[in-house]
Amino acid sequence: ELSFHLFGVNDYSIKLINVILESCTLFLLIGVSYLLTKRLWAVLAVIATYGLHPMAVHYARVEVPHAMGTFFITCYAICLLLWFRREGKGLCWLLAAGVFLGFAANAHPDLGFAGLGVGLLLLWMSTKKLVNLLPAVALTAGFLSVFLVVFWLWGFEEFMASMTANASIHESDFWKSLGRVPDLFKRCLYYATSKPVAWGYIVISVVYFRSVYLNRGNNQSLSFLMPIVLDLMMLSHVVLHAALAGRYLVARVFFPFAPLVVISLLLKFFWITKRLQPKHKPWAVAMLSILLAFGVFAKRGYRFDLRVAKYQEPIVFRYLNDLVADRVSDKHRLLLMPMTLYKDRPAILSEAYLGDRAQYMLLAPVAGSLLELIEQEKISYVFFSEKLLDRRVPRERAWGRDWFRERLKVYFGLEHNEYSRLKVKEIFLQKAASLEPELISDSKYGQLYFFRVKANQ
Repeated sequence: ELSFHLFGVNDYSIKLINVILESCTLFLLIGVSYLLTKRLWAVLAVIATYGLHPMAVHYARVEVPHAMGTFFITCYAICLLLWFRREGKGLCWLLAAGVFLGFAANAHPDLGFAGLGVGLLLLWMSTKKLVNLLPAVALTAGFLSVFLVVFWLWGFEEFMASMTANASIHESDFWKSLGRVPDLFKRCLYYATSKPVAWGYIVISVVYFRSVYLNRGNNQSLSFLMPIVLDLMMLSHVVLHAALAGRYLVARVFFPFAPLVVISLLLKFFWITKRLQPKHKPWAVAMLSILLAFGVFAKRGYRFDLRVAKYQEPIVFRYLNDLVADRVSDKHRLLLMPMTLYKDRPAILSEAYLGDRAQYMLLAPVAGSLLELIEQEKISYVFFSEKLLDRRVPRERAWGRDWFRERLKVYFGLEHNEYSRLKVKEIFLQKAASLEPELISDSKYGQLYFFRVKANQ
């Protein structure tokens, strides 16, 4: 809604917001890396590992919340780093950090998990008399203030419905899932950066923690905790997500923490090089450069191709909108096929397109028969898409699988393993033959049918 208010209702409003947020994230990373290290190589490392990351570019151009989540998590982390840099002075930084974490959790609920590790660290610091309890209180107050505003603006029932959506997918064995945390964390690091950078992060972390332990008596400043607080954010997110989602944790939900991986790696490397002899520092920087070069050009541990990006191309949405916008209304709605279209693919239900005048078959209510559904939902048009296709039938415990199976059985008499897009289309037209479906458009994007007779006549 903010995107439409700022840039108008058009194909690129949300994309433009995401491009701006991703650009701001990159500039924030460049600024904080130079502020904390005063080294040009740190700035170049940020540009190489995050600015050239293909998924950062991808998420900047699609209508998903990862760009917004990344921006708010980065702001949250930077506020905490600045508080540690000021040796625990300035509660406003922690209050701001809590606010940014609240915004991140509203962009994607699981991002709120990043607060647990930091909260535990602040409590530990209070037991060691490094700080009092006010920092933990300020962080919590900032976080909760955002949710109080959301409760007030949104309403408790709608808020809880959003927070618990698809919760059944994440049911898992708690202890068994915790045992998989190391593997999940490794996968998340691969996705957030690349295999060479992920392994470099792990090796540098081991060296850093060993160095911190050996020099524990000399660490009078809180600044040595800065990489640790970043690691705790990431680890608490993975641990809690693993406990809730188990083996169904999707690595892409970790991507908002990619900037934290980069900054944590650079801060640890900077802390290590400060203790090296001057003649060894150029060699260390050269090795880091080689590592990042391999990381930038390495084969990624996930599939990234045009088949992913094409789902979000607005040309198909715009074609369908231009085709039916003047035809459909609240009393003459559009039904979108095929069955495998997910609720966020395509975004035709957005106010930039058809809004409530359209309906996905996957999300349609379950009626007694197909004709009853058409009458109940006031369907006058059906679009059988050729371009907006999901790659597969929903898998076990995937989003939409139960909805898919139930509607496929009730409306078309087919089992899950009998699904075929063409077969469903054939059965649909046969069952709706009494409504005299008329083909009014046939293009490479799909076929649009109009029902000449209303279902209740």
